Amino acid sequence: MTSPVTRERVPLTEATAPPPLIPRKTVLVVGLSLEGALLFAALIWAWWREIAWDFTFQTGHVLPLIASLLLLALINLICFSPSPKWKWKEEFSQFLELFVLPLARDLGPGSALLLAVASGIAEELFFRGVLIEELTSLTGSMLAGQLAAALIFSVVHFGPSTSRFPKVVLVYWLAGLVLGISYSLSGTLAVPILAHAIYNFCAFAILTKGFRMTGHDLVHPNLPKASKSDG
Repeated sequence: MTSPVTRERVPLTEATAPPPLIPRKTVLVVGLSLEGALLFAALIWAWWREIAWDFTFQTGHVLPLIASLLLLALINLICFSPSPKWKWKEEFSQFLELFVLPLARDLGPGSALLLAVASGIAEELFFRGVLIEELTSLTGSMLAGQLAAALIFSVVHFGPSTSRFPKVVLVYWLAGLVLGISYSLSGTLAVPILAHAIYNFCAFAILTKGFRMTGHDLVHPNLPKASKSDG
């Protein structure tokens, strides 16, 4: 078996050149700024609308937390696991190559944990803690509120690229639905916050560890090593 480190590298061309690695500092500054803005919006909205949040976590919440994590892992395993023979997965491979890997390649454990916790708190307070409550009140239906909030959650993640990656948007919608249902069933935001943060950290860890173990990018073996320091 040929080692990923020693295998012959394919010369880069304009067609095969990978997207540039985004520096860790840039990812952190932009990511934390966006999550901070979302958190601020959620806090102001909840104060204005007098929405009370519950953050308690008890023994009975362990099961919905584990169930949420398993469902999130299963959805993403089915869609993002390498399967070259399945043509319907090409969109997922392109999404990983063009967007996820350039963002995650240079992250270390500390920066990945910081982003995971920030996204878990900010996004759950906004999309589950505020948006589901408002949409449920507006439509008069918890189901409609859940479906609409999950849709907005997925579209916000992609913006103008929504039409380019419809299958990935669908996966994010399913993930938002899982997190929303976990909130409704448990009655506490602690469950979706923990599920979101743990899942994001594990996803970052898999991507960055896979890169650092081989010393080369999982998609583009002709890229140089990522930095090992975590700042």
